[in-house]
Amino acid sequence: MKKIYFLAALALVAMSCQQPANKSQQSAATDSTVTAAAQPKVDAYTSATNSGEKLTKKEMAKPEAVAFIANFMKDCPNFFLASTDPQRPHVRPLGMNFVYNGNYYIGVGDFKASYKELCANPNIEICAMSKKPGSWMRIIATVVPDTTSAAQEEAFKSMPQLKKMYNETTGHKIGLFYLSKVHAEFSNAQQGFDVIEFE
Repeated sequence: MKKIYFLAALALVAMSCQQPANKSQQSAATDSTVTAAAQPKVDAYTSATNSGEKLTKKEMAKPEAVAFIANFMKDCPNFFLASTDPQRPHVRPLGMNFVYNGNYYIGVGDFKASYKELCANPNIEICAMSKKPGSWMRIIATVVPDTTSAAQEEAFKSMPQLKKMYNETTGHKIGLFYLSKVHAEFSNAQQGFDVIEFE
């Protein structure tokens, strides 16, 4: 009989020891669920993390959207282009940009590594900061090369100073690309972003 009482007491002790462990496991599981729910969502198209930023979509036809970007760029002395080679990303300041035939163009020297990177992988990002405090823009896009003489002439027309760098004497040529599949975000006063998109 004493043996039975002894075994029962052991069972009660074992159960009391297991309860805190179970509560601890439940608490850990709850914390894990909360942590998972708090993780920011990732947009598959932009590859940008949306951690609660307010995004306001602006419906614009392509000509209006292209003009919007071009007008913003007028207040930006330079912008930064992000491209990649097979191993790592590269970021460079650029100044060449213009609108032609309804498209927004950027340009780099065709002798530069950036030109080769854009030809090999046309997926890019652009970031530009306006002279206005807190006003900046980011663009996710795909570039399309344009080797036509008409586009070259337009580049020189929009930025005549390029002729000093790209001519028969230097032997350098401009590699021109226009943006397609554009997702552009502009910071606004509400601590969020105005978004425009076009193909």
